[in-house]
Amino acid sequence: MWTLLSCCPSSILAQQNGNPFESVGDQGEWTVGVPSGNDVVAPAVVPQQLDQQARENPSITIGAVSINSGSQIPAELLASSYEKFIGQEASEDLLRDLASDVSAAARNRGYIFASARIPSQSVKIGIVEVLLDPGAIDEVRIIGSANRRLRKILDELQRPAALSDIVERQLLLAGDLPGITLLNSNYQREDGKGVLVVTVREDKAKGHVALDNYGPETLGPIRMRLNLDLPGLLTDSDVLTTNVIGSAIQPKELTYIYARYAMTLGNGGTVVGISGAGGRTRSGGRLSNFDFTGHNRYASVFASHALKRSNDLNLWLNAELAYLEVQQSQNGLLFQNDQIATAALNFSGNYNVGIGRIYGGLGVTQGLGIFGASQSGDPLNSRNDGSGEFTKANFWINSILNIGNGFGMRLAGNAQIASRPLLSANEIAIGGPYFGKGYDFSERFGDEGVLGLAELRKEFNDVSAWLDWLQFYAFVDGGYVSNIGTNLGDGSLASAGGGIRSQIGRLDFSFEAAAPVGNDRFESGDQSPKINIQVGLRF
Repeated sequence: MWTLLSCCPSSILAQQNGNPFESVGDQGEWTVGVPSGNDVVAPAVVPQQLDQQARENPSITIGAVSINSGSQIPAELLASSYEKFIGQEASEDLLRDLASDVSAAARNRGYIFASARIPSQSVKIGIVEVLLDPGAIDEVRIIGSANRRLRKILDELQRPAALSDIVERQLLLAGDLPGITLLNSNYQREDGKGVLVVTVREDKAKGHVALDNYGPETLGPIRMRLNLDLPGLLTDSDVLTTNVIGSAIQPKELTYIYARYAMTLGNGGTVVGISGAGGRTRSGGRLSNFDFTGHNRYASVFASHALKRSNDLNLWLNAELAYLEVQQSQNGLLFQNDQIATAALNFSGNYNVGIGRIYGGLGVTQGLGIFGASQSGDPLNSRNDGSGEFTKANFWINSILNIGNGFGMRLAGNAQIASRPLLSANEIAIGGPYFGKGYDFSERFGDEGVLGLAELRKEFNDVSAWLDWLQFYAFVDGGYVSNIGTNLGDGSLASAGGGIRSQIGRLDFSFEAAAPVGNDRFESGDQSPKINIQVGLRF
């Protein structure tokens, strides 16, 4: 029996949505375990004795080797595995080594369930026949779910000779299916058939609720966030994802609701869907007397296709058509109305570098100038020289590296270039919980910029009977942004700090102190540390 898949902690999406640095733990970090060609696998290689002629003449010299795999595996691929045996005298140990080397060579070529044996035979002119079972998957048996899309994805594995890259891809795509968690997979022989047994867990809903103080002082600094996934809403392959953010103490100051409906198509490699969002703000704190209010609306259609899915390398092509409207008013009078219609195309992926995984993405967004999009010079633009017609390119990278002995690193970056001045929603900014953590939201903003973060970590697992996981970390971050044609709002910021992250069962907690370096923070007017706290519950 071959064990193919180690237990995964949760059903996780291979690609995160939204900010690439908010949910780095949800980026398809799990892998399927496929035996290598050096593994000793069952059924054990036990060559059968040669026939009576061979027993009576034990000094048979191997003059040639004939590989019989029923035409499933080209014999020339395996020639190097048996060349060294030619010219040697046959013995039980030698034949066992021959069968083992042929099996290993086939597995190294990707036929991961291949096994060889030497049957009883009449050796003529020194030709020894090796029977090579190519490792067929005749049946896929799913335990734990009757999901029809899961069945369609895994039935792609039924073939006369299983190949490791196809097995990896389909198992990973099965794990990407909403609500499905792959627990383990085994390959076994039953009555001469190859059976792949896949055990899964199917969840009807999962979510995360959190309380944090990430918000600015003028928009309810204490925020509540709810993320909820509802798979299988209409079909076996869809999921409704909702995100709600609101001010916990001053609910009138901030409310934002986002919904995304996605459906997996075909054999699991393509996802299509729609999304929409709406939000409202009413400035409080020191701005409460000015009666600033805001509204935003967003809608999109999107598609994503997995170009490559494997343990080591994953690559997706993503496309989106979107519309965004942002309005701001004072005392009921509209003074800003940005309308932006865009088409975006990007590649995202991750790569296993041995000591960790590197995630990244590269994309282009084109402002289409349709559906009443803002035009340059419009007095209601957030920026007078900005426009709904533009081109911008983004690049992001995020790496999680294990140095050893519980130490690790995180290196992350984000960059943007643009063809012309942008409206505020399309700008790149420093400040907030992702880059420039010692500052308030968007203290520096611009059309173009480069942001970076470096973090050193030390983590402890199973700390006590009640503390499952604990991590200490220190970081430096910052960046530089600039505006095309003007210096308003641009510049550089840097911050440094540290904190702890922990997990107690379904509860998670983080505490962080982030201090500005070289520049005062806007709200405090000094370089005192910004304290960031989050408490969350997964369900």
